[in-house]
Amino acid sequence: MSVIATFLRSHHEATLGCLRVQLRRSLPQAVGLRDDALLGNLPALLASFPATLEQPLSFAALDVLARAQPEAEEHARQRQAQGFSAHALTLEWMLVRDCVLDEMEHAGLQPPLDELRSFAAVTAAANAIATHRVVESDRQVLQTRSEQLRLLVEGVRDYALIMLDPEGRILSWNAGAERIYGYRAEEALGRSHALLYGPQDAADGRPRLALERACREGRFECEEERVRKDGSRLWSHVILTALRDAHGRLSGYAKVTHDISEQHRAQQMQAFSVRAARELAKSLDLDVTLRALAQLAVELLADFCLLDLLREDGQLQRVQVASRAPQLAPLMERLRGFAPVPGSDSPGAQVLRDGRSRLVPQNGARDLDRIARNAEHRELLEILGPTSNIFAPLTAHGRVLGVISVARAGASRPFTPEDVEVVESVASQAAMSIYNAQLYRDAREAVRMREDVLAVVSHDLKSPLGVVAMRAEQLQRGAGADEAGRRTARNATIILRSAERMKRLIRDLLDFARMSAGTLTLKRSPEEADALLTAVREEMEPLVSDKGQHLELELAGTGARVLADHERLLQVFSNLVGNAVKFSPAGSAITLRADAERADVVTFEVRDRGPGISAELLPHVFERFVQARETAALGTGLGLTIARGIVEGHGGHIWAESPGGGGARFLFTLPREQRAPLEAQLH
Repeated sequence: MSVIATFLRSHHEATLGCLRVQLRRSLPQAVGLRDDALLGNLPALLASFPATLEQPLSFAALDVLARAQPEAEEHARQRQAQGFSAHALTLEWMLVRDCVLDEMEHAGLQPPLDELRSFAAVTAAANAIATHRVVESDRQVLQTRSEQLRLLVEGVRDYALIMLDPEGRILSWNAGAERIYGYRAEEALGRSHALLYGPQDAADGRPRLALERACREGRFECEEERVRKDGSRLWSHVILTALRDAHGRLSGYAKVTHDISEQHRAQQMQAFSVRAARELAKSLDLDVTLRALAQLAVELLADFCLLDLLREDGQLQRVQVASRAPQLAPLMERLRGFAPVPGSDSPGAQVLRDGRSRLVPQNGARDLDRIARNAEHRELLEILGPTSNIFAPLTAHGRVLGVISVARAGASRPFTPEDVEVVESVASQAAMSIYNAQLYRDAREAVRMREDVLAVVSHDLKSPLGVVAMRAEQLQRGAGADEAGRRTARNATIILRSAERMKRLIRDLLDFARMSAGTLTLKRSPEEADALLTAVREEMEPLVSDKGQHLELELAGTGARVLADHERLLQVFSNLVGNAVKFSPAGSAITLRADAERADVVTFEVRDRGPGISAELLPHVFERFVQARETAALGTGLGLTIARGIVEGHGGHIWAESPGGGGARFLFTLPREQRAPLEAQLH
């Protein structure tokens, strides 16, 4: 919201009051005017200013003003009839400007500099434009108007105001044009406006096409790159307007240019940073991250990109290369073997050493010699022809992880210090992504090694355990009927039970390894809920009886069916019942229950009469290696974790409850047959 525009709307009458006082005090032509004629058409003009001032600060606003100010022309005619000279009109507009600024100062308002410039330009242009037709009819007014325009144009330094003849030759050149483009007036006058275009744009005929479009459509507006006298480039906002005489004949062009390099650079940096953040956040895979970074650099910033990461041995490894030109891919691949050598004089090694970026605006032979590691490398650089380079550190958490090198070639403009800021911004984001990807890679490798070791150890335990169990069975069968034989049979039974327990522990370890690796599969088939509970009782009854406990069944009685892996569900119940046995007193009952009241799932429950689960432990009972202190030596602590994995692999949900009156309840749901898929793989 424009501060000046808001003020003009809210203080319209106060400003007019100030004008009345100042006009009578400062302008002799106004002394004899009646009150109703004193302000002329100024009230309408002031009322029109806010809409113009609320546009962006550019000469587009003046263009709108030029086409929409009949009030200004009417005011000029009134003033001429009242004896106002062109000089008096200029003084009046100065009073208008001063009254507005004085009133704003009294109100305690301080507009931004850009708004002040815009307001000064609008008031000055309103004065010049308002008297345009009057000047055409009066030679003296025309001469005065020309002088005003000259002062206005020469006084504007933030915009290049250039007049062109119908062929595009430069007729006028203000101080703003000299400041922006670097040419003095005597160097620019009489030359084609193609002078301000780059060589390639000029060769492509863009200066001529701009004139043709302005001539055809009345005006041409664009944002394009232009070239200064020293060869540097700038982004400019250009308005090219065709000027015609009273008979409609083309008399030339008015060209207004504003240097928007800073705005364009800021927009480019923001867009690049947003795109980089989006691309780099897509994956934690290190190779994917590096490939995305290199590709992004050649798409938006450079012709070539090289990424070198620091290895554990302190050497740099070239991990990614990219080129904007696909046909150069084979040559770029050959560059993989030529990462900078730490400690050398190459720019990449210097960046690695001190963590500061390096800019090479224009590569010479010596620059390429410093980059090259040997003759083959130097030959490759000669073929690729990098003309400008930026070398920036990839730094995360205060540590340099590597170096990103970008280069431009051919007719691409050289890199500037502002480009270094863009590269450093993206390099900072990329370094954090690389750091996170390396952590993720290391974590995955550690997990993989752990699971491999776990699986190998568990697998290798099976063979000797099988031999132990087989020998124990032989001892049991061969034991005599005497006391020594009975003792041998009892010992063999203890060995067999321990071996069976060890087998379950190994199975848990293997299942946990498969679950962690995402390779534990489920083979489902229709299962009736009540039949499943009956099978569980038959399998678990011996274990429960040995502990002096018994199983109770509460069947659903509805014939409800689930799609389930029979063996895996028996494993779930085995873990839950085994857990209940450990905590239940002798003589107590362990209840198995199926509930089919819900239409979408069947709920299964294992309930014991033990001491229950503490409030501190209850939220964590399904986490790996979590056990109650009393049973910490009785298992792996993986049984409930595996049970949860199997249930969730079926599309179900498992949880534990421990009412205040004692005992624990383990419940889980399984989707009914019509809702469950045929196969699932745990991840």
